[in-house]
Amino acid sequence: MASIPQQRQQLSSQRIPLVEALSRERHYILGQAVELGYDIRCDFCAYRHSVTTNTCHEKAALLQQTLPEKHWSPNRVIKALYGVVGSEPYVFVLPELRMGGDAVKKKPHNGGSLRKRRTLNRRGKSFGIVNASVVKKLFTEAGLQSQDYWLFKKRYPQAELQSPDYRPFFAPWVSRMRSDNSVIEVIPEGYEAVYDKNECIPSGMESGTCTPFVSFAEMYSNPLERGKINDRYGGIQAVFIHDMPSLDDLLVDISVGGKEEDAHKTSLHLPYKAIYEILAAEYGEKKIFKMAFW
Repeated sequence: MASIPQQRQQLSSQRIPLVEALSRERHYILGQAVELGYDIRCDFCAYRHSVTTNTCHEKAALLQQTLPEKHWSPNRVIKALYGVVGSEPYVFVLPELRMGGDAVKKKPHNGGSLRKRRTLNRRGKSFGIVNASVVKKLFTEAGLQSQDYWLFKKRYPQAELQSPDYRPFFAPWVSRMRSDNSVIEVIPEGYEAVYDKNECIPSGMESGTCTPFVSFAEMYSNPLERGKINDRYGGIQAVFIHDMPSLDDLLVDISVGGKEEDAHKTSLHLPYKAIYEILAAEYGEKKIFKMAFW
């Protein structure tokens, strides 16, 4: 058996051509980036990793070993949460702001930095989680309405044990919702025990590969008709991107969609602000919103 140092040496992140990393329906990323003034040879990089990853914390740990000069932290790995509110699909794009299971635990209340403790208390336990109050805030600020939008929260202890980031909320007569990384879920009353975790994810992706860069077909089927994300749901109504100015000019890691092993090994690096700029240029500011989630 190889030693731990030898195992780490086997990990690698190999740069690959951008067109190889992106499926054809997402090549608009490159065209819009050029129009926006980015140098895609320098500002954008695609990588094929030696191992698969499924979570932001796994990706950050891998990048810290294979590309340590970039000082990768979990908040530089971006997740795209696909879900349904009022029977219509939406996307929530945000950095990983939660501590992972392997993260160093906080010191007891009588130790550690007083400033850090005050910051943690001010943010609260729900910081970094897209829950009912966040959805309500985003819809209100964006001026959007959705059928059965008014949500109420309910504890679900069984799911809480499965994932520390799991915070389901419920609404009557609302279609089931499950987002990537198990962060959001909406289930109609009486159907809590029956759901498919992938039913809100576009058919061209799977849990662990969800990308913020939705395709034209996932947004529209043509300019006059609704799109379709899969056999169950229609086109995406809006994309919400968390506004985090301190991250705007830093390179972040995103998944590029797709399925099977290679999709879990492939990622794209680009400035965080470029996610909003490219999506807004492609689909317009009435579909793409950038605002603080918390």
